[in-house]
Amino acid sequence: MAPSKSSPLKDVRLEEILAAGDIDFAASIVPVAEGLEWQSVKLDPLMVLVPREFAARKKSIDLTDLKQMPFILFESGFAISRIGVDACRRAGFEPTVATRSSQLDLILELVAAGIGIAFLPKMVAERWRHPGSRSLLIVNPKVELHLAMTWRRGALLSHAAKAWLTLVREKHSGA
Repeated sequence: MAPSKSSPLKDVRLEEILAAGDIDFAASIVPVAEGLEWQSVKLDPLMVLVPREFAARKKSIDLTDLKQMPFILFESGFAISRIGVDACRRAGFEPTVATRSSQLDLILELVAAGIGIAFLPKMVAERWRHPGSRSLLIVNPKVELHLAMTWRRGALLSHAAKAWLTLVREKHSGA
């Protein structure tokens, strides 16, 4: 199955759908909304996606080295945007936002075109590469996303949902 291009970015709407009972469980980023239970999956470092010619040969970067760059953020309902902006603030600056989008493909194209830079979890950055961009690990401040499976507190989960959560627990027991 092809990976979702938005699930690890935590769309607030997804939590609303989960809370309404329209789905049994979902991948999310901790902290989760009130009324949800969660099971840890993994910690994933935050990366910054930059145009290919920027910072040639570097594998990591301090966030302060990017303070003059325009940022392409996901829409405000995505936790990845809040986490990235909070990291910028901890590094001592307010990011200049060039644009926002909910579409990963568009964000990749905008970065490759040199319009700005974007935040992505490492697992997304490694999977969705674009020849016109490259991803760098943010080392100062270090930022990790805590990924989890979530479900409604007190909900009766189907046998299939329970089996899925057991599989996740066995596969990621070190999280």
